[in-house]
Amino acid sequence: GGSGRRAGIKKRGGAPLGGEQRAMSAARWRGQAGSRLIATRRAPVDGSARTGQATAVSTSDHLLELLRASGRPFEVIEHQPARSAAEAAAARGTSLAVGGKSVVMRIDKLGFCVLVVGSDRRIEGRELRRALGVQRYRFASPEELEELAGLSPGEVPAFGRPLFDANLIVGEDIAARGEIVFAAGSTRKSVRMATSDWLDVAAPRVVHSFTLAVVNERAE
Repeated sequence: GGSGRRAGIKKRGGAPLGGEQRAMSAARWRGQAGSRLIATRRAPVDGSARTGQATAVSTSDHLLELLRASGRPFEVIEHQPARSAAEAAAARGTSLAVGGKSVVMRIDKLGFCVLVVGSDRRIEGRELRRALGVQRYRFASPEELEELAGLSPGEVPAFGRPLFDANLIVGEDIAARGEIVFAAGSTRKSVRMATSDWLDVAAPRVVHSFTLAVVNERAE
């Protein structure tokens, strides 16, 4: 179980933040980390009995290597396990508005896709069809997610290729936000960075917004 020890934020990356990114300054992050971020040290890994555990670890490592190689500033936040957007926001000490949840879908003509959706929003089917110019889509099953990425729901980072063979799609509403926090291949680890930097590194396809605001705060 968790030890109750507090975790500092491990800063990675290169150049100092400037302009719009000053809102994400390391000083402010440290202040949040010192008061609100709780680590669960050596807690059992989510789904540790499953065969994909080793893949989940390598996905997280691959993601962090990719971010470090980009030279863009980012934070790694270690926190209590979270299975929903609301739980993740509480564990990270961040608001739903900065969360980016990854929804894996099988979409007509496109194959598997990772759709990055604001944690305070939900996919609206008609708008999704219009934004992508498709008619048929469905959510990936847990088995398909395991086969595609070696991950379980709640662990998928806001990336597609080269981490796994899937298209990465985001709506204009999320692309315009100042910062984004997303799972880092685990329900106990997240990455926080400027959205502009994430867009440059992850290179998603940006489309017309396809989501609606979540009325109930208990977002999935």
